[in-house]
Amino acid sequence: MSKGKSKTSGVVVVGVLIAAAALGAKSPPAKADVSVWGDSLTVQAQSDLEAGGAKVHAFGGTSPCDWANGFESELVADHPSHIMLAFVGNYGTACMTGPTTDAGRAARYRVELSKMAAIAIQHQVTVTFVVPPYMAPNRPYYLEPFGSPDIGQMECALAATQPRWLTCDTHARDAVAVDGRYAASRGDTPLRTADGIHLTPYGARLYARGILAAPPAAGAQT
Repeated sequence: MSKGKSKTSGVVVVGVLIAAAALGAKSPPAKADVSVWGDSLTVQAQSDLEAGGAKVHAFGGTSPCDWANGFESELVADHPSHIMLAFVGNYGTACMTGPTTDAGRAARYRVELSKMAAIAIQHQVTVTFVVPPYMAPNRPYYLEPFGSPDIGQMECALAATQPRWLTCDTHARDAVAVDGRYAASRGDTPLRTADGIHLTPYGARLYARGILAAPPAAGAQT
């Protein structure tokens, strides 16, 4: 999915994050609070995430660009020390109508995620990109191959540009997988719904635990 990215866009993304890191190089807030932004899978996991102490901002069908206008104000209001960005590849919303290929959509995801990460770093907040779960193939209105490995590879490459502040993590992906691949169930217990996208209550509980299991980056700590 990273094939269509221009060298110029990659330089811009890295430059934004480096500048943000320089601004964020202060002592982080003492609070250990976590906020999660995401889409319908995060909505399904919301009660378990909140039970684990996280503040959740999620709406079904959204992509990172859908949160652009209110993200910083929500971040300031939450005042977390760490955030998780758990977007799984939606591209059916209005802010994603420009790109017409998976490569273009993935590049747009990278730009929008980098903007969210840069804002977080400016507020001395570390970021984890939650690598999406494996999904059943050929889902409409999602980046393909849906969920893995392309989105995760892009997120991990982005995290590598600022490892002190950014991480990518596969706990949530692996929590609802079997033998490293998509599975509708684990034994006799369903993990996923019939659409090949969403989670059963059991799957949502595992997904939430996986999100919360991700360790944060060091941030400004020494």
